[in-house]
Amino acid sequence: MDPAAGRVRFEKIYQEHYDAIWRFVQFKAAGLDPENILAEVFATAWEKRDKIPDEAARAWLYAVANNKIRNAIRGKVNQQKMPRQRAGLHDLPVVDDPADAVLEKLSFERVLQALASDLDREILFLSCHEGYGATEIAEILGLKRSTAAMRRQRLRDKLAAFHPATAGPPDDVNDDEPEDRSGEGRKR
Repeated sequence: MDPAAGRVRFEKIYQEHYDAIWRFVQFKAAGLDPENILAEVFATAWEKRDKIPDEAARAWLYAVANNKIRNAIRGKVNQQKMPRQRAGLHDLPVVDDPADAVLEKLSFERVLQALASDLDREILFLSCHEGYGATEIAEILGLKRSTAAMRRQRLRDKLAAFHPATAGPPDDVNDDEPEDRSGEGRKR
C-alpha cells in the first residue's frame, strides 16, 4: 500500500473507532494510565495499518487495547513486587484491581462484583455497552466462540434475576454466525 493510501486508511480507522476504544480503555484501565495505553493502541494500529481487517477493525483495536492493558497491569504488578523503595513507589498508593475503581461508578457495581470475575466484566462490557455478539467477544478476548456465548448467556441469566430488562435472547438465536458444525476437520 502506498504511503498516502496507508495514511488515509489509518485516519479513517482512527476517526471511526477512537471514541469506542477510548471508552473501553477507560473502563478497563482505571488506576493505570489510560491516555498512554490509548496512544499505544493507535501507535500499533499505525504500524500495522496494512494488516487491520476492514470488516473487523474495531474488534482488532479492542484486542490490541486488551493486550496493552494486560501488559500495563503486568508491569504494575511487577513493580509492586519489587521492594517499593528501590522502585521509587513508596509514596504511591497500591491499587489492587483497576476494574474495581471503575465499577464503583456504575449502577450495577454490587451486582457485577457479586456475579462477575474480571473476564465476566469484560464480556458484560463488550456485550451490554458495546453491543458485540459472542463471535466478536471471542475474537477480542481470545476465547472460543462457544465459551464466550456460554459465559455471556449465563451472565445475562444472572443479571435478569436482578434486573429483568437485562435479559436477552439466548446466544443460539442471536444474529451471530453459528460455529461451523459441518464436521470438516473432525476425526471420525
